[in-house]
Amino acid sequence: MTTLLDQHVGVVCDLDGVVYRGPAPIPHAVASLERAREQASVVFATNNASRTIADVSNQLRSLGIDDPQVITSAGAGAALIVEQLGPEATVLPVGGEGLVEALTRVGLVLVRDASQNPAAVLQGWAPHVSQADLAQATIAVSGGAFWVATNTDLAVPTPAGLVPGNGPLVAAVAAVTGVDPMVAGKPHPPLFRSAVAQIGSQRSEVGADTVLGIGDRLDTDVLGATGAGLPALWVLTGVDRFVQLAGHTATPTYAAPDLNALHRPYPAVSRRDTTWASGPISVTVGAPGDRLTVCGMSELPDDQALATLVAIAARIVCGIRDLGDSELAGRLASEFDAIVDGFASADQDDSASQSSSVS
Repeated sequence: MTTLLDQHVGVVCDLDGVVYRGPAPIPHAVASLERAREQASVVFATNNASRTIADVSNQLRSLGIDDPQVITSAGAGAALIVEQLGPEATVLPVGGEGLVEALTRVGLVLVRDASQNPAAVLQGWAPHVSQADLAQATIAVSGGAFWVATNTDLAVPTPAGLVPGNGPLVAAVAAVTGVDPMVAGKPHPPLFRSAVAQIGSQRSEVGADTVLGIGDRLDTDVLGATGAGLPALWVLTGVDRFVQLAGHTATPTYAAPDLNALHRPYPAVSRRDTTWASGPISVTVGAPGDRLTVCGMSELPDDQALATLVAIAARIVCGIRDLGDSELAGRLASEFDAIVDGFASADQDDSASQSSSVS
């Protein structure tokens, strides 16, 4: 049978929330990706511009992924500058070592401050970015420098909690200059285009629709992949759940509990009236009280049943959301999250069905 991976020649894979969570690998992720690399090109893509490719690669190697291909938003930003200004342009980096590495890797000339009249500014997050750094960026952009932001993420997680990400720092420069930057990272297309180009350098007949984007975040990974023309696999191993899907505009092409989905046929979901079904599993949404009834879960192995339920749930939540009934979509999403969490942590249920009321 044709698996999900069989339909693609390459994969653009997010990191945090997909491959690892904190220092620990996510279950099934490493084994699934190593198996995927036997038949497809896998590129790991991150919005984190403060880390070098070597840093990211070493972390992946420590988890068991040998010789990973890594692309960062800093690298995509450097590629944008080369595309616009040529490979010998002068650039003011505002951020961490990841920016410096990305710029020098493609031959761009680094300058230290705005007094050197840089042709471009590449701005990314780093813990040491200061008001003085933002001032230099503001002066250079006001002077006409081509401005690229690696990403506009609102916040960055740290051991102490969330801190302002690159988005607020970029907003400060934009507020003073009245200029909006080009953005290289997710959910904007350049990072995905760079990844597809890297895959295309290794394989023939590569197009965006033959490369699968994988991520856990709807606002960056899924929206970015589909916006760049890639099909998107949304996995439930990270930040976003069905409740977030109900309140978002992103529509994943595929949804799955984890990366095991790469090596299975993706469940084909059909609909008849208020019942959605795939194989032996069906989900019915019906009055009174918009009752949600799930049947047939025990007729498949646990992991396969859960994968089928997740595919059905994504279809239902997106379909009802897109019809404009956000309240119902949200209530059903909450119920799906509860069922998925309960099923994933429970032993095999002896019954052939589950029924729940959504209130």
